Order: sequence, then structure tokens, then C-alpha cells
Amino acid sequence: FFLFAVSIGNRSRNMALASALREKGLTLHGADFATIIVKFHAVTAVAIGLVYYWPKSSLSDAILSLVEKTGCRSVPHFVLAWIVVLWVHLALGYIFAVASTRKGGYNNKNPRGMEIEEGPVLRTKCAAMNMMESMAIYCSVLTIVGAAGSDLGEEANRSIAKWSCLVMIARTLYVGAYIADLDMIR
Repeated sequence: FFLFAVSIGNRSRNMALASALREKGLTLHGADFATIIVKFHAVTAVAIGLVYYWPKSSLSDAILSLVEKTGCRSVPHFVLAWIVVLWVHLALGYIFAVASTRKGGYNNKNPRGMEIEEGPVLRTKCAAMNMMESMAIYCSVLTIVGAAGSDLGEEANRSIAKWSCLVMIARTLYVGAYIADLDMIR
């Protein structure tokens, strides 16, 4: 909330920056920087609220309960498996989309050399690449948490499981927003 309040207080400075950039011809997909700045602060305020309320929410308890009902022993590892499965589906979706829409199909000899125009197919490829990048970060965090092991205690492990569920939800929604080209939501 504090960051949001400070940024609103600097609105005139933000508007001046937006005007200067607009005069130079710099905009983001037709939106001016003033609009982007206002939306960014609103999204930031929502994210800060989510971080504060998520561990205490009944929604986090309900989702954690659903994941635990799958019979998994470790919720963070279940989330890692979820992310891997989502990535595989994205990668296969990209390959099938290219094979069915591109003249000449999918070039398996030089897949990185293929030029894809803008659109859902390119965004699917980018979402898959982004999923792989975020998977590396999640695996690093998982390794650190795993090294701490049982030293953390029951409440800390439950909190880690809730945060893992939030990562699973966020990554799933992010993929949908990426493919649908909802850049302000991502």
C-alpha cells in the first residue's frame, strides 16, 4: 500500500515522463506510458496484498487440501511435476501448431531457425520458453528448501506448501495470459 501511495503522489512526475516519452514517439502497443504506469501500480498493489493475505487465506488452505488429497508426499515436488507437465504440453502444443499452420510444417532439423510471425503460435513458444526459465528458479528454491529439510518445523513446511500452491496457480494463469496476449495481466 505504501508503494502505491507514494507512486500516486508522484503522479505529476509520472505524467511529465509519459509526455516526454510520447513526444519522442515512444509508446507501448498504442498505450501511453501514463496509462501503463497507473495500471502497473494497481497490479503492484494487488500483488502486495496477495503476498500479505495468501498464507492466512481459506483459499490457500482449500487448495493445499486438494493437492494433499492427490496422495503426494511433498506438495512442492507435486508443483514441480505440475510445472513440468504444463511445459511439456506447451512445447507439444507449439510443435503441433507450427506443423499444422506453417508451410512446410515443423522443421525438426533446424527448429530454432524457423521464423514465426506474431500471434498465438509465437506466444505459445515464448510461454514455453518462459516456463522453462521459471522452472530453473523454482528448482533452485526447491533445492534450498529441501536442504533445510525437517529443521524448518511443521508450520514452516505448511507455509512452504501453500506458497508452492500459489506458484502452481500463478504459472498456470500466466500461461493463459501469455497466449491470450494479456500483457498487462502478466
